[in-house]
Amino acid sequence: MKFIVAQIGSRRGYAVPAVLERAGMLERFYTDMTGDFAFGRFFSAVRTQPFLAQSARRLMGRRLPHHIRAKTTTFPYLRLMHAVRHVTIKHNPAATFR
Repeated sequence: MKFIVAQIGSRRGYAVPAVLERAGMLERFYTDMTGDFAFGRFFSAVRTQPFLAQSARRLMGRRLPHHIRAKTTTFPYLRLMHAVRHVTIKHNPAATFR
């Protein structure tokens, strides 16, 4: 039996896909962005920029276990679009609610 895991964020250090991979049951793992894989590696490096500091520090903590990297697909642009939208509607309560 094989499983596909899709999750936003690291959720206990990516414990579910890691355990499934150790058991030989992980087919694929999909996540938004990690600090050490693909596009997230660049953003975790800009942690010194004042406007990105907090987000970049959190992103740096999101590290994939090495044994699940080959089965991982990330979707960083979805996370980036969400962040841009959050910044642009920050002062508009109706848009934030929507």
